[in-house]
Amino acid sequence: MWKKCGLFLMSFTLSHTVYGLDYLPEQIELLKEAQKGNPEAQYDLAMSLQTTADMAHLKQSDFFYWLEQAANNKYDVAQDLLDDILAEYDPKLLQDLAPNGSQKIFDEVYQLDKQQPKNYALIVSKLKQAAELENYTALAQLSWIYGDSRLAKNYGVAFSTIKACTLATYNNLRHGDINKEDMEYLCSGDVLNRADWPQAQKLANKMAAEIKQKPTALFSLLDQLK
Repeated sequence: MWKKCGLFLMSFTLSHTVYGLDYLPEQIELLKEAQKGNPEAQYDLAMSLQTTADMAHLKQSDFFYWLEQAANNKYDVAQDLLDDILAEYDPKLLQDLAPNGSQKIFDEVYQLDKQQPKNYALIVSKLKQAAELENYTALAQLSWIYGDSRLAKNYGVAFSTIKACTLATYNNLRHGDINKEDMEYLCSGDVLNRADWPQAQKLANKMAAEIKQKPTALFSLLDQLK
């Protein structure tokens, strides 16, 4: 997988053609500047979308769209990253991130996302189904849904930083360091915000290892966490 050329820690979203999380205020502000043709904002917006982009349809994602816009506007780091992606892009390898037929579920979620009003409960249910099939993007998005209070409210789940950390850790165990920066952030003391956060981290690591052994029991195991 290509190396990221920057870090932009916030909750993530997609909006063009591939399903993704709702926009949060930080992204709305970036989007306003990106739409004005600001290449730095375009790049920052792209980087905020990278780890939750649907890798199986990467070239249709907001991440790729805004990265390409920044590159077209001669933003050096965007040009370098885009060149790396195009040189290494292999759809077959990326499909390994959507194993066990889980991409079909994402296609269903995409159709649900186009409906107004959105059926958030059904979207979350589909994301959970895909996550139990070891889908990278579902795990990445659910990590942020649980780990950001605004997203948790939107999607109707109980805000839980320990569950977010566990999901991110399991995703990292299953798929490698693609989500390393997300995992480190979601499992940090600032986010866990607990006096016993080192113990919470250890608990998340232990639970993630158990989930890896039995991925279809992901949410029954996750519900044991408080």
